[in-house]
Amino acid sequence: MKGSLVALAVLLAAGAWADAPEKEIAALPGLVRYWTFDEGYGDEVVNHAPSPAGKLALTGGPQGSLTIVHDTGWGDVSPFVREKWKGEIEPRWIRGRLPGKSALRVGTYARGLFRAGLSGAELTNGFTIAMWTRFVTGTNRFDQAHLVKMSDAYSDGFDVYAVSYDKKSVGYHARFALGKDAAGKQLFAEVRADGVPVGAWHFVAVTWDGKEVRMSVDGKPGEAKPMDRPFVPIRMGGGWTAYFPFFEDCVRGCFTVGGTSRSPSNVPFDMDTLAIFDRPLSEAELKTVAGPAASVNEPEPDPVAKLVLPQDTAGYFRIGEKVPLSLRTKDPGRLTGGKLKVHVETLDGQLIEDREEKLQNQTIKQSNNQTIGISTLSFP
Repeated sequence: MKGSLVALAVLLAAGAWADAPEKEIAALPGLVRYWTFDEGYGDEVVNHAPSPAGKLALTGGPQGSLTIVHDTGWGDVSPFVREKWKGEIEPRWIRGRLPGKSALRVGTYARGLFRAGLSGAELTNGFTIAMWTRFVTGTNRFDQAHLVKMSDAYSDGFDVYAVSYDKKSVGYHARFALGKDAAGKQLFAEVRADGVPVGAWHFVAVTWDGKEVRMSVDGKPGEAKPMDRPFVPIRMGGGWTAYFPFFEDCVRGCFTVGGTSRSPSNVPFDMDTLAIFDRPLSEAELKTVAGPAASVNEPEPDPVAKLVLPQDTAGYFRIGEKVPLSLRTKDPGRLTGGKLKVHVETLDGQLIEDREEKLQNQTIKQSNNQTIGISTLSFP
């Protein structure tokens, strides 16, 4: 198996949760992708929408399951950004909007989640993009969080994003690339809903019925704009997999949650549920997708410790290579024991091993954090 790729995840305990309307949502016609973010650990977010029999994601889950990416794209994150967001650089699992549910905090200046297997051609007759999301904190710098993005949303694709205008409110926007007019001018449609409070969970939905694109937040209508043509899908088949086997093979701008290395989010945000349909949903159907209102909205505490993987690996490693891991914390006194539970599997989901790995006793001062343990793993 030398030369094959493996995925590594350090498991963190999380409460099991079952979304009451999950079966109802999965039964709605036209469901293309549905992620509940209720895993609570690991690097895969499972797609709960029906998928073709026998077709799996590279991570072993159903086709369309998302993969959390740990690299920082074009180089490391600046010390200024690390200090500003207190380490909220990479995605990490947090408490969700309901008791016992998990969600994902998507970090800044790094790739977020990818490999949804979408080109946009699935949505050319109509669509709904609906999500439970939370803008973590407001700024007055017009900072953006790319919630769901495909290419640049000017030449092709779309971008559903949030913009912070001040420290108390945020605007949710959605932009769709519509191609060029007869004079060669680039066309696009954009809708928005402004004045939404930050730090709280909100249900954001964008629908298109072939004539008009609409946005709503928590069931309240935002803007509606004419859109008499579908957005331009992205082109697949860019040849990237020859160099990066764990990437999707598209020419540019694959579907992501959290933006790309070329167009990253520069503020963290939380994602609880995300559903995509190939038709516009009615108000009653949107209420079904939304489910219960958020009942947990406490600030997420800073993590006690953070596992640091080698940079620019996307969480995948070749069998036979040594993998250095370090555990970083600002408060070593809060940690007990000295072991990590490690789960390793091939990209197609075949288990290689589960084991506990002992951390070596090393302490290295690194800026405001301490690396309290370093362990080197290797797999046969």
